[in-house]
Amino acid sequence: MSSGLEINHHEAVTELVLNRPPGNRIDLATLDALTDTIEGLKHKSTRAVLLRAKGHDFCQGADLTDPDLAAATRQDGGRVLARRGQALIDAWTALPMPTVVCLRGWAVGAGACLVMAADFRFAAPAARVRFPEVDRGMYLSWGILPRLVSLVGPAQAKWMALAGEAVASDMLPGTFRLSGDPEHAAASFAAQMAEAPPLAMRSIKRTLQAAAEVGQGAADGDVEAFAESVGSADFAEAISAFFEKRAPRFTGA
Repeated sequence: MSSGLEINHHEAVTELVLNRPPGNRIDLATLDALTDTIEGLKHKSTRAVLLRAKGHDFCQGADLTDPDLAAATRQDGGRVLARRGQALIDAWTALPMPTVVCLRGWAVGAGACLVMAADFRFAAPAARVRFPEVDRGMYLSWGILPRLVSLVGPAQAKWMALAGEAVASDMLPGTFRLSGDPEHAAASFAAQMAEAPPLAMRSIKRTLQAAAEVGQGAADGDVEAFAESVGSADFAEAISAFFEKRAPRFTGA
């Protein structure tokens, strides 16, 4: 089963490229390939990781047409998919070296999780981030909610997670570094990070990460909350409406 992930090595920088047009939607194969690749980087000489995507959009979210992803959503009431997604984000945030993301176009759902969980984000001024899970009757899992609060603050996190509001990269200047050429800016910065003293970099990141994740225990119930949401009638209605290209009618059941 092939994935939409490319891996390139540029001296001490490992570049991960989402390449699954159109939209670079994440199917199960790509999700697992990302997790396995990122886990493996802990044991390599990589000093910085750059994540980018080919095409207009960084990632339009999970691929709802992927039969393997759909099957994982049904396994153990959705718990299998929730655990695999959380394993990806946990592996991404646990990398000891700096992680850099280059964002163009849209980063939605699963893609937005990867963007917001990175250490550094370079974006085109027109780039957008959105978590649409609430509109699909889904719980926003993968351990991203406490990380989102830590990154953008509780008020902004509510606009993004509860209201499902799309946020432009220029609305969060402390979170995104804007550039007319984000690919070049991100690649140059990743190379700069790779030249820094690795022991000091890893020690500083470890302490910063521990400070930022004080509230991460709030995500302990993510798997069960996700399972409850994907077992609901509202979720079934959202999926039906998606494929039938109509507005969903939610009942709270």
